[in-house]
Amino acid sequence: MIQLKRILSICVLLIGIPVAAQNNATDANKSDGLQFSLKIVKSYFKNKCSRVYKNMTDSLILLDQKKVQLLSKNDNQKKLCQSIQKAVQDPTKKYGDYLDTYQILMLTPEEVEFKFQTTLSDHLPLQSGDLFFLGAEPKPDQKSEHFIWEDMFVFLIRKVHGKWKIIGVSG
Repeated sequence: MIQLKRILSICVLLIGIPVAAQNNATDANKSDGLQFSLKIVKSYFKNKCSRVYKNMTDSLILLDQKKVQLLSKNDNQKKLCQSIQKAVQDPTKKYGDYLDTYQILMLTPEEVEFKFQTTLSDHLPLQSGDLFFLGAEPKPDQKSEHFIWEDMFVFLIRKVHGKWKIIGVSG
């Protein structure tokens, strides 16, 4: 009987290890992805189009389409840079104001599907490790006016050759 309990305990431990390791990997991935995403957001406040532009893949997925629609980064450089320049609508606001005012979420595709009760995989070519940066909603306790162009604060990132890249944009 003691032998059976010991075997069951070992089985429970072995089953739990991969789950815990997967959660730690997801948390580390999210933390790493958040650091990258916040650098992108900080670039908006500094009007650093080149920094954002170089961190995009050549083809960008338009996230708010019902079907997969790709946007060529190279063919739309001017438009993308104009969008980056309009991301912060109030020039008196700084990056710290953004952090104080807006909720920031890094979600896996599965978490997005659960939170918003939708199915993403039907129209988005998602891969394991992809993350959504959602930073356009004010914090619940914020009564201040909105000072960002929301579309620019929702994007999809993926590690490409070991480096984070924006692969999907809203708008």
